[in-house]
Formats: sequence, structure tokens, C-alpha cells
Amino acid sequence: MSKASQSIIVIASLILLAGAGGCGLKLVTQPGSAGSGGQSLANNTVVQQIGGRAVAEKWIGDLASTYKFDGENLQFMQSVSAKCAEAMLYEFTFDSRNGGYGNRVNEALDGIKVTHTIRVTVQQDKVTSAVTDDKYNEMTGQFGALPEDAAAQEKCL
Repeated sequence: MSKASQSIIVIASLILLAGAGGCGLKLVTQPGSAGSGGQSLANNTVVQQIGGRAVAEKWIGDLASTYKFDGENLQFMQSVSAKCAEAMLYEFTFDSRNGGYGNRVNEALDGIKVTHTIRVTVQQDKVTSAVTDDKYNEMTGQFGALPEDAAAQEKCL
């Protein structure tokens, strides 16, 4: 799937979430627009966005098993503020040199380069949720449902 297609899907999802009566979706920043949107936001939201992004990036590099195994080219895409949970969702993309998720040491590798999207939720400088491609929970190493607190935060966005 091309990056343009991924962006369209993300934007459409955000519009649907906002229209479904969520707690108040607010796009904080997108690549290339960091200065323009941040100046009109409340200071605490800007600080939270900047600090939280660094927390999310470090967590991905240190603990996201899919990225650690064979990921490269981590790129920040956007961040979204959840008004009702005082949390920030950060979206990144990265390339893997092989298909699959997590640590694939004992698996047959296909050598096919894959682009993944990882969404990391940060609340009070702590990662509370990290999901790759909307299906792999990087915190538990399992496919499927998010932990209860992360699912509540996702509904809030």
C-alpha cells in the first residue's frame, strides 16, 4: 500500500472517529507543519506533544519488537490529542526487511520489504499502547484486542 493510500485511510478514519461523537479529536501536527499548528495550541498541549513524541520514538527503538528485529527508516507521520484522556497518539511508519511482526528469529524470513504503521499512545510520559498495522500489540506481542486501558484511550481519540 502506498504512503498516499495509507494517509487517506488515516484521514478517513480520523474523520469517522470525530463524526461518531468521540471525545473531541484534534489534529496537532503533521510532517512539515510543526510550526504552524503548534503556535495556536495551548502551551501544555504543545509541550505534551513534543515530549511525548520523544518518549514514543525512544520506546519504539528500545522495545517495539517488530521495529527492533529488522525495522529501519522510522518516520513521524502525525500526532493526535485526546481531550478526554490527556493522552497523545503518535503515528509513525517504518520499513521492515521481512514480512511479519515481532521477533521472528526462529521463523522463515521472506526477504520482502514491508512498510508498517505503528501508533503509540503516550500518557504522562509513559507509553500506554503501541499497535502496529492496527493488528499487532507491540506491548504484549499478540495479535487482536488491545489491553482494556488502551482500548478506552483509543475510543477517546
